[in-house]
Amino acid sequence: MRAVSNAFFMHAEIVHLDRWSHGPLEIAFMDEPRFPTESSEDRSRFQVSVNNWNQSYAAGSVRDGEALEELKKYIPSLENRRNPNLIVSPRLRSGITQLHVMLASLLPDAALEKAHLERRRSNMGLTSMGTYDLPGNYPQIVESLFAKHIWTKLAPGSRSKPEYFSANSPLRLLAGDARFWMHRIYRLALERREAREEVAGEDSWKSLEEIEKNVREQLPVSDHHLFKVRRPLYGCEIWVPEDAESREDILSAAIDGNGVLPSLDPVIALIQQNRAHDDFSSQYSHIKEDFERQFYSKRAKLKVDIVETVDDAPVWGTSECDGYGEVLFRDVFAALDLRERRLILAIRAGKTVTEIAKEAGHAGHAAISRRIKQIQAKVRRLLN
Repeated sequence: MRAVSNAFFMHAEIVHLDRWSHGPLEIAFMDEPRFPTESSEDRSRFQVSVNNWNQSYAAGSVRDGEALEELKKYIPSLENRRNPNLIVSPRLRSGITQLHVMLASLLPDAALEKAHLERRRSNMGLTSMGTYDLPGNYPQIVESLFAKHIWTKLAPGSRSKPEYFSANSPLRLLAGDARFWMHRIYRLALERREAREEVAGEDSWKSLEEIEKNVREQLPVSDHHLFKVRRPLYGCEIWVPEDAESREDILSAAIDGNGVLPSLDPVIALIQQNRAHDDFSSQYSHIKEDFERQFYSKRAKLKVDIVETVDDAPVWGTSECDGYGEVLFRDVFAALDLRERRLILAIRAGKTVTEIAKEAGHAGHAAISRRIKQIQAKVRRLLN
């Protein structure tokens, strides 16, 4: 993945120092508007706005104003979003995005050759430039190939081939969730981008002190400590697509989090230790035989661990619900105490009030019904 230096466009850039405390990375997939011609002025203005918005990610809540004015024509909610860590990813009518090019750049040479795909460098600005000539089925091919490749990292070994597991098994769902991997890999790319040095600048450039003074004059005094001004970072390669070692390094980081994201290792271990019959396909395999032998053993004791998580890394499309539902649920959920959360999760899992009361050891469901009404009243107060 290639990151272009902002020094080509500006002499300094603003950094929102505590931007990650306001929310996780969000990626908004938006259908690219239709333009009269590929070389039309409107198309060029749109692509520049996407690039400037995404390239100024470090500015957080004080992004490029011209880019905001252009993009809010297509994403009206952009101006009022509280999370400053929003990245926009244009999507062609065929579903192709620059993030698909990113996933494809991490695939082995053999996989690309077999699918007759060219290895390309993705750009961190996520503009659609360079994707218009890709085949219409490119997203489906890339997502399928990436799922097969990342599976070899999640469940290595000949005993754990993907065809031995059902399509709805947790590990296959994890491997096949392209948006999930796009999110994690791009988040790691942002962090690696920040490791680059600032450009030295030229004699003709304004001094940082003068630029910072102008910026602070436009910000409330109470927010001065939250922002700083720096020279643009050098351009760089986040990873080298032609280098197998470089590709494997970023994939390993996507799994273990590299200290930036929560590691997936505990989740993978939990899935592997608590398999069920539905996890396996109808195809015979040694791993399925071992599971059944252990499951039906008279000495075996079944122990089930349940882990419930709430998505804190929303990835959404602007033509959908704008990510609002998932983000709202997360925020409301955080305001509830542990007892209330357990009740909400039970209801969300489809359990009836009677079933919940029985599991809690109550003779009737009256107590549970009262607690649900109390939670409803609490949520209404929060939303108002």
